[in-house]
Amino acid sequence: MIEKAMAVYDINPALSYMIGDGKRDIEAAERAGVKGILIEPNSGILEICKQIASE
Repeated sequence: MIEKAMAVYDINPALSYMIGDGKRDIEAAERAGVKGILIEPNSGILEICKQIASE
């Protein structure tokens, strides 16, 4: 699914992040060449997005 989205929307995996709340989310991101960021279930992603944007 990640690979399909990258192809359809011309997404560069080296410049992309995937935020997920499970080990499987992060594993999927890594298989697709995307940096995975693990968060706690039901937590907000605003602070993570701010950190990514400041890099």
